[in-house]
Amino acid sequence: MSETTFFKTVFTPDYREMIAVAQASRRYHFTWGQRSIWTLLLLIYAATIFSIFYFDQILIEASEPHIGPIFSPWMPILTAAVVGIFYVWYVCYFLAARLSGRWLQQRSPPRQVSLNADADYISWYSEDSGLWLKWAAIERIYVTPIAVAFLVGGVSHYVPKRSFPDEETQRRFVRDALERIPETARHLSKEDPTVRAAIA
Repeated sequence: MSETTFFKTVFTPDYREMIAVAQASRRYHFTWGQRSIWTLLLLIYAATIFSIFYFDQILIEASEPHIGPIFSPWMPILTAAVVGIFYVWYVCYFLAARLSGRWLQQRSPPRQVSLNADADYISWYSEDSGLWLKWAAIERIYVTPIAVAFLVGGVSHYVPKRSFPDEETQRRFVRDALERIPETARHLSKEDPTVRAAIA
């Protein structure tokens, strides 16, 4: 080491460590109340399921005139299944994403990012930090309702669709990106229905 270097190391990343760090970081991103709200919602869900089976006879008797004596005994299970499916969708996929995004934005408003894509790299830069990525490192491209995403190891980098002035610009960007990634990645990406729709 030189006199100006105080630490130097080489290591191989471990996805389990990435996940553990992401989980541990929640306490720094969100307040105790924001983290605890999910436990409260889980308790409400458990109480709802308990109530369904506690009052199962009432459900059976109420549904029997409508669906008959053969199907009415299944009403508590069917009700619990419907509630469970709705709860998982609403809380885990809808509410959690929106609330978490709002809380993070309130805690640390994002800085404007400049995107640059050239023959060898795609890069994201703000006034505080930057990231560059070789096209050759990208394992596949996929398109979500809100973004064009690039899978690299355990991380997905992305370009928001709102950053494109129109659909034709977005279409050209995806096509150009496909031409620059490795052949295997290009094949996987072009097989993806989301990408096929984006370049159609």
